[in-house]
Amino acid sequence: PGSLCTVHSADGGMRTIHRLARLALQSGISMSFDSVIHQIVEAVEDSVFLVRGNTGERRIYTRTEVSPDGLSVRWRYHQGRFYRIEGAK
Repeated sequence: PGSLCTVHSADGGMRTIHRLARLALQSGISMSFDSVIHQIVEAVEDSVFLVRGNTGERRIYTRTEVSPDGLSVRWRYHQGRFYRIEGAK
């Protein structure tokens, strides 16, 4: 079981998680912002950040692991290749 969704956020990373939390709070749920953030990081495993290239194509820029301990960039795209980030599992 699993799911996939897209969230449009110009900066990626934690701002995307915060955007998800704000969207959830707009539904009228009676939870604090921090509680919603906690629920999101418990449910989301990975975040993929896309960028638009010079010719307009979109490509993956980073793959980030999401955990209660925070966000850890694991892969980064550079000059046509993906590179594993030093210290990544």
